[in-house]
Amino acid sequence: MKKKQIANLIMVAVILLIVAGGILGVGYIRGWFDTVSEDIAYLTQLQGTVNMERSGVIYPVDQDTVLRPGDKITTNLGASAVISRGNDTVVLGGNMELTVTDPGNRQLVLTVTKGELFVNSQQTVQLTYALGEATVENATAALSVRDGAQTVYIFRGTVGDANAGQAMEYVGDTVSTRNMQLDGLNDFLLTQIRKTNSTVTLCYTNQDLDDLEIKRQQAIQDMLNGQTRPDAHSHSYTVSIAEPSCTASGYTEYVCECGDSYRAEETAALAHIWGPWTVEKPATTQEEGLQKRTCSNCQTTEEKKTDKLSENHTHSYTEQVVEPTCTTEGYTVYTCNCGHTYTSNTVSAKSHSYTAQVVKPTCEAQGYIVYKCTCGKTYTDSQTQPAGHSWSAWNTVKEATETAEGLKERSCSVCAKKEEQTIAKKEPGIVGYVYIEIRCDTILGNMNDLTPGKEEFVPSNGTILPMVQVPFYENETVFEVLNRICKKANIQIEYSWTPLYGSYYIEGINHLYEFDCGEQSGWMYKVNEWFPNYGCSSYYLEDGDVIVWCYTCKGLGRDVGCDWME
Repeated sequence: MKKKQIANLIMVAVILLIVAGGILGVGYIRGWFDTVSEDIAYLTQLQGTVNMERSGVIYPVDQDTVLRPGDKITTNLGASAVISRGNDTVVLGGNMELTVTDPGNRQLVLTVTKGELFVNSQQTVQLTYALGEATVENATAALSVRDGAQTVYIFRGTVGDANAGQAMEYVGDTVSTRNMQLDGLNDFLLTQIRKTNSTVTLCYTNQDLDDLEIKRQQAIQDMLNGQTRPDAHSHSYTVSIAEPSCTASGYTEYVCECGDSYRAEETAALAHIWGPWTVEKPATTQEEGLQKRTCSNCQTTEEKKTDKLSENHTHSYTEQVVEPTCTTEGYTVYTCNCGHTYTSNTVSAKSHSYTAQVVKPTCEAQGYIVYKCTCGKTYTDSQTQPAGHSWSAWNTVKEATETAEGLKERSCSVCAKKEEQTIAKKEPGIVGYVYIEIRCDTILGNMNDLTPGKEEFVPSNGTILPMVQVPFYENETVFEVLNRICKKANIQIEYSWTPLYGSYYIEGINHLYEFDCGEQSGWMYKVNEWFPNYGCSSYYLEDGDVIVWCYTCKGLGRDVGCDWME
């Protein structure tokens, strides 16, 4: 009997040891016993689905996981995370893959396979990717890795050969540096720029972002109301300078991304800078000779024949002094009428002597400093972004009617340029205009509760449709305006009729449905900051109403400002 009890105890002990060993093994792999420090990078601020592969095991990563060499991190669409090491942060966007090459034993080194990340460093972050590598040291930059192409954007400091406001583009075997266009940056980068501006100064200010947001909102507004003319476009020119050659004039070329371009500030062609005549074929008493000289600027050559020599010829030299230039030596060339030459009295080349001319930015073109040498050589530096137009309010030139479009215009107070837009025909039955906005920003703070796979439908700023002004018709409801605008803006919407309440119920907008972010989540609406306690198809609109559709995650609306459910 005692032997059986002892055997049972031994078996229990073995089982406990196996369980403890398993727990310790899992804990080691998942880093439960690692300690966060400023010297080693760790993963934090997780939103959405973020997975890690470590020691051949793939699992959802935990908050504040200390990173190890070889860790592979992947994020789902719409997810995000932050790699932190000391004062350095690397924000990972959605749908990306990277491997931690060095978590900070020497420096933070990340190998990126695909996706986007945003780096703000005080020390050093080394990024490697298929077509190259970039060292971000005391700088702010972003990396976008796509099949066959990679781009490094610089917002502060210098990375490689590029400065703030520029981007390095890797395509195939070539890399080029270009000036960034704020319009071309996506929501992920714009969101990170706005956050980072609170700690350091970047090349784009929050005012620049506000202006862009207004511009994009106006574009959506015009699209919904059908008011945008095909030619309604504000040019934003990049500047390139073609230096003059010996035979062609130089010029400054302004090119807009829409294809429009023009040339200005033409400079005269340079004169050839000829080297000395050299004898290609000496003259004899029987044949003419041949001499040749070469331009040191463009390598153009010029030839001339020399007369036959007379019998008993004696050299008789003439002197020609060639002054030194910025890039070539000076000398004296001695030439005989027979063609024989030699040089002497060499004088060192002068160095370039530049004068700086500041070209201020205009509304549409970049500013820059052009440096010109007395020899004609030029180069540019210190490019600044276009100032942007200072538009007046829209002025109605011609009112729209039910049979004809109207016309409105605005002008820039700086350059006096005018811009026109058509005003859509008045549709019968329009009785006024209302404002509507759709947002799901509450989800950003509850990404861990979001249904996996839904991250891609949550915009990085939480706004599905910014506030726009739209017309409404006689006896139209909140539901009818929402349904019409979603279809026009290609925003997915799903709804059902609820007989009990005699109203339509909004089940999902932009593929985000009830219960997608918790048991109390779903769509609510408010009009003029009031949450009606009845269905949206029962609320009839009045001119000037402000409608906001918002997604609640917790508290049955309390997190978006509604308290009547209490």
